[in-house]
Amino acid sequence: MNYFKQKVLTIAGSDCSGGAGIQADLKTYTALGCYGMSVITAITAQNTTGVFDVMAVPLSTIESQLHAIFSDISNVNIIKIGMIYDKDIINLVSDILNQNEFFDKKSNKKIVLDPVMIAKSGSSLFKDDALNSLKTQLIPMSFLVTPNFDEAIAISEYSISSNEKIDENIIFQMGKKILSLGCENVLMKGGHIFFNEGDCVDYLINNNMNSPSDMISFRSKRIDTQNTHGTGCTLSSAIASFLAAGYDVSHAIEKGKEFVTNGLINAQYESIGQGHGPLNHCFGLK
Repeated sequence: MNYFKQKVLTIAGSDCSGGAGIQADLKTYTALGCYGMSVITAITAQNTTGVFDVMAVPLSTIESQLHAIFSDISNVNIIKIGMIYDKDIINLVSDILNQNEFFDKKSNKKIVLDPVMIAKSGSSLFKDDALNSLKTQLIPMSFLVTPNFDEAIAISEYSISSNEKIDENIIFQMGKKILSLGCENVLMKGGHIFFNEGDCVDYLINNNMNSPSDMISFRSKRIDTQNTHGTGCTLSSAIASFLAAGYDVSHAIEKGKEFVTNGLINAQYESIGQGHGPLNHCFGLK
């Protein structure tokens, strides 16, 4: 890739320990040959063991960051949105993106939305009152939404009984409910689901698919490591990088998943911190 040709913007929270959030996104963009930019929506005090404090960035500062980028760098075609925290931030970001024509699905501008709600440690990174704004403002603008299983339940409001077996039919129904909110594609991430005989399987669903058998699956071996901090952020930013390079959505997901798997393999026996360490974003750099 030409480093200055592929420009990707991330709108997300900051992880001071460097494993997730904008730090993971920018490492990913650089590793994959893109020029990465960032708009910080929240500052978190976190490390590999947990999240200890969250402060939303003032709306005026978020607005200034977005205007600073769009007024100067006109050819931003891919935006990855991660932690966006509360409804006021969501409403502001969606308004500005609308002004910059990211709502127009006929254009080549695309949004990859990773609906970050819960940190690896279980801490909340998303206010309860923000869910409706996420569903009505950001999801309809998105080219691809990448929820994990818990996030998909929250967004789709799908009811699962405690003794119900999770299978591909449930994954499909949840994905279709999210699609009905207006996005073009949903990647149902399967890293948290264990019905796939130990493999990690993600499923791509779009409106052209009428049954679970139509879903496109992306399978990889589950890596035995506790160093999984930032995998969701990294996957969505890797996909955004490959979309920026001109890959179609299926191929971009395949390449993005390959990048994450290699990052996990290359962090398998090395640890940063005392908890869930980060994957190795820089495995390909010498």
